Parts: sequence; structure tokens; C-alpha cells
Amino acid sequence: MATYKGIQGYTVQKLSSDPTASADTEGQLWYNSVSGKFKIVVAAAGVWATGGNLNIGRRSAAYAGTQTSALIAAGVSTPSTPAPVGEIDTETYNGTSWTEQANINTARTYTSGVGATNTAALMIGGSNPATSVGVTTVESWNGASWSPGTAITTGRKMVGTAQSGTPTAAMIFGGTDAAPSTPSLTVTELFNGTAWTEVGDLNTARRSGAGAGVSTSALFISGYTTTSVANVESYNGTAWTEVTDVNTARQSAGGSGDTNTAAMIFGGTPPVTAATEQWNGTSWTELADLATAREGLGGAGSSTVALAISGYTSNNIQNTEEWSGAPFAVKTVTVS
Repeated sequence: MATYKGIQGYTVQKLSSDPTASADTEGQLWYNSVSGKFKIVVAAAGVWATGGNLNIGRRSAAYAGTQTSALIAAGVSTPSTPAPVGEIDTETYNGTSWTEQANINTARTYTSGVGATNTAALMIGGSNPATSVGVTTVESWNGASWSPGTAITTGRKMVGTAQSGTPTAAMIFGGTDAAPSTPSLTVTELFNGTAWTEVGDLNTARRSGAGAGVSTSALFISGYTTTSVANVESYNGTAWTEVTDVNTARQSAGGSGDTNTAAMIFGGTPPVTAATEQWNGTSWTELADLATAREGLGGAGSSTVALAISGYTSNNIQNTEEWSGAPFAVKTVTVS
């Protein structure tokens, strides 16, 4: 008769108490010697729920923070035609509603944000609304007002960011420096609170991808080269490495995640999608769709507790959705 060890290559542990159910123990099988039952840690399905609406609908803005402490600033607040108008409005989210805050100093479109909360963030680069050229401008948010920050080395828009970083440990990557037809970039820049420094380039130049993680553990997910791509790259603090592609190639999606081993991507185009995928450091898993398909949206939070913010369908939308990620639980294994 075949044994579990013979099939799987390892034995089942015998434990007197159940381990804590978490992402670290997901899939672990054991025998509980007290209950006399085999048990396993499983993840339940996550779900998107309706959050508070923004005061000003927009797309392609700077996003930062968490599900209960989020920030949106700048962006595009007009339809695609005529030429997009840059927004100066800032709003913060407390887990229930959005509140208007002090405006940014310089209107811009297709900008990006870094920040672990809505009280300390950077708005980095973007596009001059009048010329569509990428800018080097950086602004710093202290929870009450915006002030000029240290400019990035290469002016660009549509960049990816290590979004869960801080104003003194920030990273941006990719993007493009002028009109949409201009080639995408591989350039990566790291900020230490004083200066921006160029570090290892991306393997695949692209823009309009989703970013996640921090400056020592980041992901750049999907994006656009001459078409939407499924490429994903992981940064370890020194260099970028190609990892498993997403299931649905897309650009202008939202992203969230604290590290390069736990992240999400949601929404995007073309076509405009509601698809949500979660990364566990090895593979991408398709999860529950957004209630509202959209592009040009932003993300905030982790891979288990996140926000999908604003975006565009046929018009800019004010909608926010809240992701309650897969809670982990101990289940008894039943056999028939």
C-alpha cells in the first residue's frame, strides 16, 4: 500500500495543538494527537466590497497608504478628449470616507505616489498637462500640506513605484519621458531621504505597470511596451529578476502589496477589466473580480487588505472598493 511519505516525499507531523493559521502555514497538513484528526490550513476566498466615494473622480493619480489610511493626489479629472487637464486636488481616506485636503503645488497628470500611510508620502514625476512631457518634480506630503521635494534624475511619467515605501526610502522604475509614442524606460531610481540614485535597470522597459513593495523588496507588474504585457519583475535590493507572468496581460492597473512575495494586481486595460490576481512569491492566482471594471485606477494596502481607488471606464469614476483578503483557517480533513 502506498504511504503519504512515499507519495509526497515527507511525513505528516503529529502535533498536540494546531499551529496558527496564516500565509506561512497555508497548505500545511498535520495530525492532531488530541482530537485524533488530520488537519490543514486553508485560505478562504477574498471579496471586494463598496467603499466611500471620492469627492472628485479621476484617473492616473498618485496613490499611497493603506485600506484605512489612504491618499490620492493630482491625476486626470477630465475625459480623454480634449487634452487631459491636470488635477491639483488631494483627498485622504479614513476607512469610511474621503476628505479634501490641501492642494498640490503643481498640477500634473500620470503621476505616481509612495507612502505607507496618508500622513507621509511622496508624489513623484508625472506629465506636464500642457506639453505631455515627463517632469522631474517631486512633492512631499506631511499630512497637512505639500512642499517641494528632491527632483528625480530622469523626468518621466507613468512610472511604477515601490508603493509601500516611505518618503525617506522610496523607489521608482520604468515609465516614459515624453509623448505616448516615446519608448519606455528601464531606469530605476532610489531615494534615501536626501538624494535620488540610479540603481539596477529593469530587464524589460515598460510603463503604466503596477508597483508594489518597498525599496528593498519590490515588484513591477505587467504594463506596456508596444502592447500590454504580462511581465513581472522582482527587486531584491540590488537587481531585478524576471519571475512568473500574470495570467492577464494589462496596463494601467492598480496594485498593492508590502513585499515582493505578497502582492495584488486589479483592473487595467485593454480591454477594460475587473480581473484580480494575487501573488504569493511563486505564482499568480485569479481571485474575485472588482465590482466595477476600470483602468487608470490606483491601489493601496497589502495583498490581503487593500483599496482599489478611482479610475476610468467611459468617464472618470469616484468609486472605491475595499478588498478583504483570504482569511486563513484550520480545517479538519475528512475522508470518505
